[in-house]
Amino acid sequence: MLGCMAAAPSPRIEDYLAAAQAASRSYRLSSMGLTVDGVPFDLKLYPHMVGIIDDDHPDTVVIKGGQVGLTIGMVLKAIDRAIQHKQRGTGYLFPRDDDVSDFSRARFQPILDANPALSQFIGKTESISLKIINGSPFYFRAAGAAEAATRGSRSKLKSIPLDELIFDERDDMPDDRVTLADRRLDGARPPNKHRTELGTPTVPDYGVSARWATSDMHHWTHKCARCRRWGCLELEWPDCLASDDGEAWYVCASCRDPLEVEFHEWVPKYPSLDQVRGFYVSQLHSPTRSAFDIAVEWDTAEREGGSKLREFYNHTLGLPYADEDDALTEPMVRACLTSTPRAKGSEGPRALG
Repeated sequence: MLGCMAAAPSPRIEDYLAAAQAASRSYRLSSMGLTVDGVPFDLKLYPHMVGIIDDDHPDTVVIKGGQVGLTIGMVLKAIDRAIQHKQRGTGYLFPRDDDVSDFSRARFQPILDANPALSQFIGKTESISLKIINGSPFYFRAAGAAEAATRGSRSKLKSIPLDELIFDERDDMPDDRVTLADRRLDGARPPNKHRTELGTPTVPDYGVSARWATSDMHHWTHKCARCRRWGCLELEWPDCLASDDGEAWYVCASCRDPLEVEFHEWVPKYPSLDQVRGFYVSQLHSPTRSAFDIAVEWDTAEREGGSKLREFYNHTLGLPYADEDDALTEPMVRACLTSTPRAKGSEGPRALG
């Protein structure tokens, strides 16, 4: 007679939670105890990065203000993908050759040197533009206008097969260079195939701004701890900012009290446009810039206008900007058209811009 077999123990809820955390890329990176730029990698300072790091949409665009943690976040995300899934290659593109060498030497290599949890997966290589991660090549390349004329630059973009491609500061890259680089993904297959554009936008309907317009447009929203209604600082600007007697603070657009956040969540504005995943991060969520800093800069930009206002929209709000003097419209171009043939040459100099 067979004895009764003991029933397998039921999984504890803690086991399920631990499994869910292990599947989270942001949790995995946080639990490594990484050091970045000489300080601990702490997503508590950049909570908006959790959803971006964990997201695995194959086609992503991120418009951003300056210094909001995106470049390091995207690099760590790409490194983790290479570690977790054997890849044909990862391409990380900057506008200029100087950007490539500066980032590789001053930021990327120090991250590897300071973190054995990552460096154990890095193969030996002497090149600043090529690293080997878990047996897969990780390329740094330049894709700016000046580099387009450099001998051999085009071949550097043509000769590498990739599964992942990241354009950092997309607006500083000519469209033809982006198109050339995109062909490196022709042989990539889902779920390893990923393409990302990120950067600070410049003018409307160009670069990351144009790509963002085709996306589902995720905004970093908050739930007010006072009135429990949802809001978004970027969508409520400048009404989300209040100031008085040399102080400034963010307010809830619903109850108008000083903002206390109970919960944050990424919410798409157009969920049906799911072919391109879009994220928007401004300096309104920067851990290093206070509401007072933003208010002072905004006051100066409004008073002085011009380049100060453009810089505020681009770098601080992470939005494209063009005033009446900047915008080239279709009627302007058509007004210059004539039926009279123009001379084929001139003594110059000549310019278009």
